[in-house]
Amino acid sequence: MRYFMDTDGEYILSYGIGGAGGEEITEERYHAILSAVEAMPEETESTTYRLKADLTWEPVAVDPVAPDIGADEACDIIFGGAI
Repeated sequence: MRYFMDTDGEYILSYGIGGAGGEEITEERYHAILSAVEAMPEETESTTYRLKADLTWEPVAVDPVAPDIGADEACDIIFGGAI
């Protein structure tokens, strides 16, 4: 079985089994990543987390979500109405 992960040097972007992409890793490393993912801290409205290559979690601030708007208001914004 082939295990792999993709990183940007600092963060794990993806991981999996099989396939031809990514950096090949050991089965032990793969299971360590799975354990880290299962232990991810709970996200809040203002914080999410990114998994680092050293299997620690880095908190990341989340931008506030804009309130939902109706279709008419969305069309006004898109087609030159209100901003």
